[in-house]
Amino acid sequence: MRLIRERKREEDFDLKIVLATSNKDKVKEFENVFSPMGIRIVPVKDTVASGVCISETGDTFEENAIKKAQ
Repeated sequence: MRLIRERKREEDFDLKIVLATSNKDKVKEFENVFSPMGIRIVPVKDTVASGVCISETGDTFEENAIKKAQ
């Protein structure tokens, strides 16, 4: 299955990834990767979960991502 689609209009995006970070540079980096595939990146601050603050105390990106997903 290929995720790459031609993006025509903003409303054509039907896939979203909520990125659990408030780091603007990280959000932009993910947008650069996923936008050409027709996937919209939504920063967590733009969701109902924006009031939740989780400290990134893990030693790796993976540990922090797991902590946020739980």
